[in-house]
Amino acid sequence: MGDLQYFQEIPIERLRDQVIEQLKLNYAHDNLTVEEFEHRLERASEVEEKLALLEVVKDLPSMSEGSRPSAEGGGDQVTINMGEVRQQQDLVAIFSGNERKGVWYPARNIKILAAFGGVDLDFSQALLPPGDTYIDAMCVFGGVDIIVPEGVNLEVSGVPIFGGIDNKYGDRRIPGAPTIHISAFALFGGIDVKPPKKRRR
Repeated sequence: MGDLQYFQEIPIERLRDQVIEQLKLNYAHDNLTVEEFEHRLERASEVEEKLALLEVVKDLPSMSEGSRPSAEGGGDQVTINMGEVRQQQDLVAIFSGNERKGVWYPARNIKILAAFGGVDLDFSQALLPPGDTYIDAMCVFGGVDIIVPEGVNLEVSGVPIFGGIDNKYGDRRIPGAPTIHISAFALFGGIDVKPPKKRRR
């Protein structure tokens, strides 16, 4: 009864935004052709009844917590956090280490400071915020490793001074996929961005 009441109270425009987001994610994961995506997107923008709106995506896999659809490239996967997203997260390692891996919930904005220490971020099983995630990484006599799964767009910019910023992941341009923006500063240190290691079959 509670779920029904929630469904009745939710504004249709909010529901419409969620349906359109599902369409974008399914298109990004090759569950829809261009024609199917455009047709459903037009339908989702026009209907004014909630049940009719849900009909648009009822036969598609849900991109939410616990769902891990196949991503571009096959082996690796990305999951979207469709719930509440924190706005700020600070990760500091001074003469120490700081690590995030497994299932975790990154904030929209992540600030990293590694001074004579190391920070490891593994997004392979993370539930990323929809849209954009911003990482500001400062590395001074330390190291930062960031693992980015397939199915994610990536933009890396930065300034190395007697250090290095290495992007082994490369650029991605997947429509509707989440995007990680990394702004890096490395002084006598290294920041490495790379895809997950391929699993042996």
